[in-house]
Amino acid sequence: MHRARQLLRLRNLAERILPESLRPGYSLASYKPGEAIVFIANSAAIAAKIRFFEANLRESFTKNGFDAPKIRIEVEPIEPPHTRPRGKHAALSPAAARSLADLAGRLPDDSPLTPAIRSLVESATPPVSGPSDRSDEN
Repeated sequence: MHRARQLLRLRNLAERILPESLRPGYSLASYKPGEAIVFIANSAAIAAKIRFFEANLRESFTKNGFDAPKIRIEVEPIEPPHTRPRGKHAALSPAAARSLADLAGRLPDDSPLTPAIRSLVESATPPVSGPSDRSDEN
């Protein structure tokens, strides 16, 4: 709990010096007496702006009893949500689809492969129009 209070005090001191517009772009990650205060910025631009205030931050921290001869600023960009790669989409040939469907029919119903194979066959083969579909066209 002591470290959490220290980080909270450091953050409050930093907020007095750094412009309000930078607040959403950084966080205080750690403090070790005699070592460093670590800022994590979510962009290189934010890190550069924090570096501009580094001397003022160090002075304020020292005046308020924090022994940190060094301020380390690291960039850890926010990653966009993971998306599926847009690579080639392989299609099953009709023979492969029939073979997999046949395999799914031979597997026990409680096999974990059965739903996976059926899903693969359904998603990889286009719907085939049957005789009932053609009767609607006439």
